[in-house]
Amino acid sequence: MMFVSDVEIEDDYVVVKGSDTIYEVAQSIAKAGIPDAVVLDEDDTVLGALDDYDIVSKVLAVDGDPKTVTAKEVMYAPPPVRINTSLKKAHEMMQELDATMLPVVDDDKKLLGVLTVMDVLEGLSKEYENLNFFGKLKRSFGFN
Repeated sequence: MMFVSDVEIEDDYVVVKGSDTIYEVAQSIAKAGIPDAVVLDEDDTVLGALDDYDIVSKVLAVDGDPKTVTAKEVMYAPPPVRINTSLKKAHEMMQELDATMLPVVDDDKKLLGVLTVMDVLEGLSKEYENLNFFGKLKRSFGFN
Protein backbone atom coordinates (compact mmCIF):
# COMPACT_ATOMS: atom_id res chain seq x y z
CA MET A 1 0.00 0.00 0.00
CA MET A 2 1.25 3.48 -0.86
CA PHE A 3 0.98 6.52 1.39
CA VAL A 4 1.18 10.28 0.95
CA SER A 5 4.80 10.03 2.12
CA ASP A 6 5.55 7.88 -0.95
CA VAL A 7 4.81 10.69 -3.41
CA GLU A 8 6.31 14.14 -3.72
CA ILE A 9 3.83 16.56 -2.22
CA GLU A 10 3.63 19.88 -4.03
CA ASP A 11 5.30 22.93 -2.59
CA ASP A 12 3.94 25.33 -5.21
CA TYR A 13 0.56 26.51 -3.93
CA VAL A 14 -1.38 29.59 -2.90
CA VAL A 15 -2.07 30.30 0.77
CA VAL A 16 -4.84 32.64 1.92
CA LYS A 17 -6.39 33.49 5.26
CA GLY A 18 -9.95 32.50 6.15
CA SER A 19 -10.77 36.18 6.58
CA ASP A 20 -9.58 37.12 3.06
CA THR A 21 -12.35 38.15 0.71
CA ILE A 22 -13.05 36.09 -2.37
CA TYR A 23 -11.92 39.09 -4.41
CA GLU A 24 -8.50 38.90 -2.69
CA VAL A 25 -8.37 35.11 -3.13
CA ALA A 26 -9.19 35.42 -6.83
CA GLN A 27 -6.40 37.96 -7.26
CA SER A 28 -3.92 35.65 -5.50
CA ILE A 29 -4.76 32.56 -7.54
CA ALA A 30 -4.81 34.55 -10.78
CA LYS A 31 -1.39 36.05 -10.02
CA ALA A 32 0.08 32.62 -9.19
CA GLY A 33 -1.60 30.88 -12.13
CA ILE A 34 -2.75 28.12 -9.78
CA PRO A 35 -6.50 27.37 -9.64
CA ASP A 36 -6.76 26.59 -5.93
CA ALA A 37 -5.67 27.83 -2.52
CA VAL A 38 -5.12 26.50 0.98
CA VAL A 39 -7.05 28.42 3.63
CA LEU A 40 -5.31 29.10 6.96
CA ASP A 41 -6.51 30.69 10.18
CA GLU A 42 -4.65 33.54 11.87
CA ASP A 43 -2.31 31.01 13.59
CA ASP A 44 -1.41 29.39 10.24
CA THR A 45 -3.44 26.28 11.05
CA VAL A 46 -5.07 24.71 7.99
CA LEU A 47 -8.81 25.32 7.82
CA GLY A 48 -9.49 23.97 4.34
CA ALA A 49 -9.11 24.70 0.65
CA LEU A 50 -10.97 26.26 -2.23
CA ASP A 51 -10.59 26.52 -5.98
CA ASP A 52 -11.71 28.67 -8.86
CA TYR A 53 -14.83 26.54 -9.34
CA ASP A 54 -15.84 27.19 -5.71
CA ILE A 55 -15.53 30.92 -6.38
CA VAL A 56 -17.73 30.72 -9.46
CA SER A 57 -20.35 28.28 -8.14
CA LYS A 58 -20.61 29.47 -4.52
CA VAL A 59 -20.20 33.21 -5.00
CA LEU A 60 -20.51 34.58 -8.53
CA ALA A 61 -23.25 32.25 -9.81
CA VAL A 62 -25.46 33.05 -6.81
CA ASP A 63 -24.92 36.82 -6.95
CA GLY A 64 -22.61 36.83 -3.92
CA ASP A 65 -20.38 39.83 -3.43
CA PRO A 66 -16.74 38.75 -3.84
CA LYS A 67 -15.66 41.83 -1.86
CA THR A 68 -17.60 40.75 1.25
CA VAL A 69 -17.77 36.93 1.10
CA THR A 70 -14.73 35.36 2.78
CA ALA A 71 -12.61 32.33 1.96
CA LYS A 72 -13.81 30.61 5.13
CA GLU A 73 -17.41 30.88 3.90
CA VAL A 74 -16.60 29.25 0.55
CA MET A 75 -13.90 26.68 1.34
CA TYR A 76 -14.33 22.96 1.75
CA ALA A 77 -12.90 21.47 4.94
CA PRO A 78 -11.59 17.97 4.32
CA PRO A 79 -10.47 15.76 7.19
CA PRO A 80 -6.72 16.22 7.71
CA VAL A 81 -4.44 14.46 5.26
CA ARG A 82 -1.15 13.47 6.81
CA ILE A 83 1.92 11.83 5.36
CA ASN A 84 0.74 8.48 6.76
CA THR A 85 -2.65 8.71 4.99
CA SER A 86 -2.99 6.04 2.30
CA LEU A 87 -3.22 7.25 -1.28
CA LYS A 88 -6.39 5.19 -1.65
CA LYS A 89 -7.99 7.08 1.26
CA ALA A 90 -6.81 10.43 -0.15
CA HIS A 91 -8.29 9.50 -3.53
CA GLU A 92 -11.62 8.60 -1.90
CA MET A 93 -11.64 11.94 -0.07
CA MET A 94 -10.97 13.81 -3.31
CA GLN A 95 -13.84 11.99 -5.01
CA GLU A 96 -16.25 12.66 -2.14
CA LEU A 97 -15.34 16.36 -2.08
CA ASP A 98 -14.95 16.68 -5.86
CA ALA A 99 -11.54 18.18 -5.07
CA THR A 100 -8.36 18.20 -7.13
CA MET A 101 -6.10 19.09 -4.20
CA LEU A 102 -5.90 18.38 -0.48
CA PRO A 103 -3.68 20.12 2.08
CA VAL A 104 -1.16 17.86 3.81
CA VAL A 105 -0.66 18.74 7.47
CA ASP A 106 1.50 17.72 10.41
CA ASP A 107 0.13 16.72 13.81
CA ASP A 108 -0.41 20.40 14.72
CA LYS A 109 -2.42 20.95 11.50
CA LYS A 110 0.38 23.09 10.06
CA LEU A 111 0.74 22.98 6.30
CA LEU A 112 3.45 20.70 4.85
CA GLY A 113 2.35 20.95 1.22
CA VAL A 114 -0.51 19.91 -1.02
CA LEU A 115 -1.44 16.59 -2.54
CA THR A 116 -2.88 16.91 -6.04
CA VAL A 117 -5.07 14.45 -7.87
CA MET A 118 -2.17 13.90 -10.29
CA ASP A 119 0.11 12.96 -7.37
CA VAL A 120 -2.48 10.44 -6.18
CA LEU A 121 -3.07 8.93 -9.62
CA GLU A 122 0.65 8.66 -10.31
CA GLY A 123 1.24 6.96 -6.96
CA LEU A 124 -1.68 4.58 -7.38
CA SER A 125 -0.55 3.66 -10.90
CA LYS A 126 2.89 2.78 -9.52
CA GLU A 127 1.26 0.69 -6.80
CA TYR A 128 -0.86 -1.11 -9.39
CA GLU A 129 2.17 -1.69 -11.60
CA ASN A 130 4.01 -3.24 -8.65
CA LEU A 131 1.15 -5.71 -8.24
CA ASN A 132 0.79 -6.28 -11.95
CA PHE A 133 2.38 -9.32 -13.56
CA PHE A 134 3.52 -7.32 -16.58
CA GLY A 135 5.10 -4.73 -14.33
CA LYS A 136 7.08 -7.48 -12.65
CA LEU A 137 8.00 -8.94 -16.01
CA LYS A 138 9.15 -5.55 -17.34
CA ARG A 139 11.31 -5.03 -14.26
CA SER A 140 12.82 -8.51 -14.61
CA PHE A 141 14.11 -7.44 -18.04
CA GLY A 142 15.41 -4.12 -16.73
CA PHE A 143 12.65 -1.85 -18.03
CA ASN A 144 11.13 0.76 -15.73
